[in-house]
Amino acid sequence: VMECKNCSIPLTYHMNSDSLVCHYCGYSIRNVSVCPECGSKHIKFFGTGTQKIEDELKRLFPEAKILRMDRDTTSAKGSHEAILNKFKNGEADILLGTQMVTKGLDFSDVTLVGVLAADSSLGVDDFRANERTFSLLTQVCGRAGRGDIPGRAVVQTYQPKNSTIEFAKTHDYIGFYENEIKFRKRLNYPPFCDIISILVQGKTEDIVKFEISSVFEFVKNSDDSHNNIIKLAHPM
Repeated sequence: VMECKNCSIPLTYHMNSDSLVCHYCGYSIRNVSVCPECGSKHIKFFGTGTQKIEDELKRLFPEAKILRMDRDTTSAKGSHEAILNKFKNGEADILLGTQMVTKGLDFSDVTLVGVLAADSSLGVDDFRANERTFSLLTQVCGRAGRGDIPGRAVVQTYQPKNSTIEFAKTHDYIGFYENEIKFRKRLNYPPFCDIISILVQGKTEDIVKFEISSVFEFVKNSDDSHNNIIKLAHPM
């Protein structure tokens, strides 16, 4: 995963400019065709929708009844509860969903949980990606084996030795915290600082650019800023 040289978080691909951009500091480079670490040319953009996964499940398990829970299937009022009640009442064999299926579900007959593409949440452009991935994995793995029958969880990842994956595998909360807090402190991320985002919106682009530039100059030249502001990113 390509990372920002300043912020150590994954860069985001921008198709219109064919570039990789850091959404924190504005660092930008041309999109790469060769991995700078190993020289491999096998570089791809990653992402899979729940509908595509549902189609694959139907192909692999044609006899299974599948319920899908995502933004599309839960847009109607009461649809979220209706899907969960169907699964609870044994009207389906597989419940497929996004992160909304990870929390608070208590079904005693669920014995297997699968997490597809755990790397996708590790690779988002947010310094809290490790924390959120660890929380997500530990919560979803806790959905299996809640009854008398033992359960197991299978996590699909390209990075099985990633520390966050390893800590989540053993539900090692203390180990994860001790590892993550060192990373936060070294890069001066919260809780060792506050990150403030100032957003200006408007109907006229020139006015918006002028206003955000004015805010930037005001903060930059503020008498107190030299004591309190460690780093100030230019308007994007």
